[in-house]
Amino acid sequence: GGSKLEGSISVGPKGILEPDPASKTTTVGKAYTIWRDWGNYYNSASLQTTPLDLPPVELPGAPGKLDVKLGNKDKTLAPGNYDKLEVSGGARIKLAAGVYVFNEVELNGGAQIEVAGDAPVKIYVADKFQLNNGADFSSPASKPTLLQVYLADGAEYEQSGGTTLTGIVYGPGARIKMENSATIYGSVV
Repeated sequence: GGSKLEGSISVGPKGILEPDPASKTTTVGKAYTIWRDWGNYYNSASLQTTPLDLPPVELPGAPGKLDVKLGNKDKTLAPGNYDKLEVSGGARIKLAAGVYVFNEVELNGGAQIEVAGDAPVKIYVADKFQLNNGADFSSPASKPTLLQVYLADGAEYEQSGGTTLTGIVYGPGARIKMENSATIYGSVV
């Protein structure tokens, strides 16, 4: 309930679009390709005539063994390969431009993640990306192209609880779930 996608959705040629995306009824469990619950919103959806060629995500290296856990502190994280990034308790983390490889990313409890500089931050996730409980990943005032999240085949992306992400999420072989006032400024593939 209350999630919104500020943009349009392109559905593959075998999909089924709901007749009225502005309807306030739920489409969960129905034959439509896009399932949304009460209060969810998106601008529009269109059916493609031919399938898009969406190459799978290949990680630029294996996730590392180092866990980064922040609660109630501020930190700048350098590009590199990590096992898990866990930020909570209102902590703020700045990501320098470059490539990051994680097995898992978990942001919650008012965590704030900022993209530093004018060059892109590319985050590759092997297993799970979670954004919960009021966490903000990049400011809505920044350009969505500065944050690029790539999800490996089989990875899960979950966003809920009044969260915001400003960026591009790409994972044609991943599972994406948004709920409870999750907002993305950018695009999702």
